[in-house]
Amino acid sequence: MQPMGYLSAYEPPLIGPGAISHVLRRLGPGPTRPVLNLARRLTDAWAGEWHDLRAELGLAPVQDHPLWEGQHSPIRSLGLFPRVLGEPQPDWPPQARITGFPFYRPAHQPLEPKLRQFLEQGEPPLVFTLGTTAINDPGSFFEESAAAVQRLGQRAIFFVGGGSQERYGDGSGDVIAVSYAPHELVFPLARAIVHQGGIGTLSETLLAGKPMLIMPYGHDQADNAWRASRLGMARVVSRGRYRAGVVERELSRLVDDPMPRVAALRVSREVSRERGGALAADLIEAALRQVGSLPPGPRP
Repeated sequence: MQPMGYLSAYEPPLIGPGAISHVLRRLGPGPTRPVLNLARRLTDAWAGEWHDLRAELGLAPVQDHPLWEGQHSPIRSLGLFPRVLGEPQPDWPPQARITGFPFYRPAHQPLEPKLRQFLEQGEPPLVFTLGTTAINDPGSFFEESAAAVQRLGQRAIFFVGGGSQERYGDGSGDVIAVSYAPHELVFPLARAIVHQGGIGTLSETLLAGKPMLIMPYGHDQADNAWRASRLGMARVVSRGRYRAGVVERELSRLVDDPMPRVAALRVSREVSRERGGALAADLIEAALRQVGSLPPGPRP
């Protein structure tokens, strides 16, 4: 789902202290390979129960690590992310293919009437969301965001999950909080989007063509944020620095400078040409036919 999943020495993932990854990227693949090999050895113990399960199922022992080379099928490996985030590298598996993100578009998704009315009755708002995981541990994200919005004098929407929707209104009618709304219906109407950098939220923002401010929580999010920032449409603030004054300054830079908007529109055009779900399905069917699990010919 993320470019960093291929663990390339040519484009090392941004994990752990950011300074280390930045240094490795400058030094190139030669110095990076030993670092990644060390990381692989240090995580060998993580796979102990996986090896035990293979033995329990009567499968032959293997040396492959399920988080490293063992994650890739020898027939086909799919990169389910927008190509603008990362091109194939020389040390990717030769069977890897980038499909683009498989956007899910269920039919007849409604917007809450109050949210629809809000979007129709004013200037494009700032949108603040923490995706599906980070929303469970928001910390002071919404409080600091609300303070930044007040300083900026902007309209805003907060996606607060199960949090209180009443806490973040400022009484002016320029700020609204909802538990959730389909991103594809709201993001194209936003002025800028603030989020945690998860691959789903990031891909929706790329497709919507909006500047973004990213506050990574963990896992792949810092790496995703770095990749978005090099496209010229994103700025990044660490969780520890996410305070109203910093957010105000970073959002001002995003919305006052036309270049992030230009970059975002360019990226949106590229992402909109991808057909991630359809291409992934075609590649999976081709792989199944290759191993004889599907008969040749068109789909039934």
